[in-house]
Amino acid sequence: MGTITVQAIATPGHTPGSTSFLVNESVLCTGDTLVLQNGLVHAFYRLFNMDTAVQRDSIRKLARLENIALLCTAHTGCTKNYARATKYWREETGS
Repeated sequence: MGTITVQAIATPGHTPGSTSFLVNESVLCTGDTLVLQNGLVHAFYRLFNMDTAVQRDSIRKLARLENIALLCTAHTGCTKNYARATKYWREETGS
């Protein structure tokens, strides 16, 4: 029987206690930390964030993760193309 590992990653911004979860080092569950629009990562809707600037820092931190096979959000679906979805956040300052 296999084992499942879950790593909690602090991703404040939406709320101070927002947390994302990395399952088996390859499935990232972000909750309300970010949204997917046309397969690309964006900050969660500003109206619902407690601190969007901090949230953007959290997204940049997540974008540096490697070997992510599946990214799952709370409201805007999933993607298997993590590299494409997070490219902007790794290369620029983030939107």
